[in-house]
Amino acid sequence: MTDDLSSRFGPLDDPGEPRRDRPPTRPVPPAPRPTAPRPTAPRALSPSTQTWYAAPLWRRSLAALIDLVPTLGLATVAAWVLIASDPEPPSIPPWNLLDQVVDYLQNRPGRATLIALVLVLVQVLWPLVFRTQTPGRRALGVGLVDAQGLTPTRARTLTWALARIPSVLFGGVGVWWSLVDPERRTLHDRAAKLWLVQRSRAGRPDA
Repeated sequence: MTDDLSSRFGPLDDPGEPRRDRPPTRPVPPAPRPTAPRPTAPRALSPSTQTWYAAPLWRRSLAALIDLVPTLGLATVAAWVLIASDPEPPSIPPWNLLDQVVDYLQNRPGRATLIALVLVLVQVLWPLVFRTQTPGRRALGVGLVDAQGLTPTRARTLTWALARIPSVLFGGVGVWWSLVDPERRTLHDRAAKLWLVQRSRAGRPDA
């Protein structure tokens, strides 16, 4: 039986002795099971090297006055367009232009209300166009930011612009509030959860 097997399959090894014609094989470790990739956390914002401070009242007031010049110019142009489009144009009185405008507004309450709405609309749209830095804020080195120091969304900017109207009209009480506020924020700043800030120079806020 052994000779028959040897003739068919070649010489058989002695089970008690290892074969010398090939090295002993090592057991192959099982392949590692594939693991699902771990979800990565969103990358945090890099800390800014700049330090920001709340803008003082004089700085924000001067920036608002600078912005008032172009906005009043736009509102004036719109007002003259409304006056010129009146089907019953006002007669030119013998007194000066200012008295003429006052007389016209008293005689046209509907047109006077429309002109006031145009002025309010310009004051609301102006911050929406520039958002963080209007021309006046850029000139004074201040900017409007949210709690993360980023550019505010248009919704928050619109809230800020709308809340600023009663804050200024009612004796400026919302603006004067910044003098007693611990963060030097106005009431319309707090209504929109925004800050008007300025960048420091050499680690110290500008005066």
